[in-house]
Amino acid sequence: MSNNRLLVQLKQELESTQSGSWHEVAAWIAKATPIIQRYYPHDLVYFQRIAVAPPRLGLPRVGGLRSTFKNDVSLAFDALNDKATASEQRTNHQRIDHPKNKILNFLDGLIVLEINSLIQGSDVMNELEGLANPILMQGVAFLFNEVKEILAERRKSRADRKEPDDTPILSTGLQTAEEVLNLKPKEVRLNDINEEIKHCINMIERYRKNQRYAEAAIQQFGNIFQAPPIKRSELEDAEKSIQEYAQRLKNTIEKVYGHKISIVGLL
Repeated sequence: MSNNRLLVQLKQELESTQSGSWHEVAAWIAKATPIIQRYYPHDLVYFQRIAVAPPRLGLPRVGGLRSTFKNDVSLAFDALNDKATASEQRTNHQRIDHPKNKILNFLDGLIVLEINSLIQGSDVMNELEGLANPILMQGVAFLFNEVKEILAERRKSRADRKEPDDTPILSTGLQTAEEVLNLKPKEVRLNDINEEIKHCINMIERYRKNQRYAEAAIQQFGNIFQAPPIKRSELEDAEKSIQEYAQRLKNTIEKVYGHKISIVGLL
């Protein structure tokens, strides 16, 4: 079986896991790790970094154990606890799907790499090494998948907080990862480019984690309007930092390919 077919099979198996089920994702990771280690050893560290269980949200309960004796107070406690349980389940399912989507994006990058390797001859690949640069491909996939998802969540979060829409006017440009990856890179200083892409992705992931923690803290107070101002400030700072590094990532990839890219939420 070719590497490309093997990657496609792994991707299909991961896509078929039940949404919100880390047990199934963990079983898939156990199977995929030796395959990545054998065929893509240079990408193993990144794979192991994204293929980790997310922290689970645990909200406090009120009133102790659920009692068979019911009155207005116990019924109110039960309702609050049921709401907390539903919120936990919803958030934990979303948290589990987040690393799963990151792994799918990672596999997409490897698949594109394999396809380009088949299409391009070795001499051409030496001349245009950027076409098969895995970090550059990761950056493109990350921008068009995770960054777009994060910015969409930010717009929804701002709407829920009744804040004005600050989305910049959408510029014309390339709109899919496939369009970008089909281009010949124009920027040849790939070492500097690789470091900038890795830095942007690392910082986005770091502030993304800060954002999750702030959101979990706010949920314990009911909603953002009831939470202390410091918690709202932490959330807004994380969202702002994510947007800044997302813009840097977009600018870097545009520089490499010499074409404008169109992403809702970025200039």
